Amino acid sequence: MTRLIRCRAAVSEMAKLFDARPDPGLSWRPTIWPGEKAIVVIEGAQGRQLRALSWGLPQDALSKARGDGVRTTLFAREIAGDNSPLGLGLLERCLIAAEDFAYPQGETGQRTRSWFGLWDVPICA
Repeated sequence: MTRLIRCRAAVSEMAKLFDARPDPGLSWRPTIWPGEKAIVVIEGAQGRQLRALSWGLPQDALSKARGDGVRTTLFAREIAGDNSPLGLGLLERCLIAAEDFAYPQGETGQRTRSWFGLWDVPICA
């Protein structure tokens, strides 16, 4: 999972692009770190909705019993196993609206951010 995303688009722009109805009073920061609010598109009973939800996974989502180090890719079966407080039925798919996302690049202690995105479109998910 990336640790930094950027979304500087207007609500009207995202609503049009994703054909989604925004929640009233939708707000977020343009540069988003895990734990902060990110704009997501969710399919609801009345169509697509734009919402601001906390981005990231619960701290107990990773199993220390396996001896894994810090990981960047998780699968639903790994965070919603039999002993997990999260059940697969509680997991909900969504699109995270983003302009671009960053990864660190370079030697330890000298890293800079490398931004990735679709430069020919303003917002992707």
